Amino acid sequence: MLLAADRCRSKGHVPADPHLRHRQFGVLVTTSCVDLLAYKEIKEDQHPILILSAKDIVELLRRNGRGSVTAVKTWLEEEFPKEA
Repeated sequence: MLLAADRCRSKGHVPADPHLRHRQFGVLVTTSCVDLLAYKEIKEDQHPILILSAKDIVELLRRNGRGSVTAVKTWLEEEFPKEA
């Protein structure tokens, strides 16, 4: 998992979701980043939450041969064609 850069600062503290029930886990997907304080809280409280940030998404795309805007656009158009 990739940590957010120090420049990622939230405008307010948002606690990790206290509504996760037994045998449930959360997935947080953001095209931005996760504030270090929020990340530390999730880790310290051992919340079962997977965090996928913009940096993770870019890394996954690059690893799969989609390291440019053109490659991503082509892939999306092939996988999800517009219906006429």
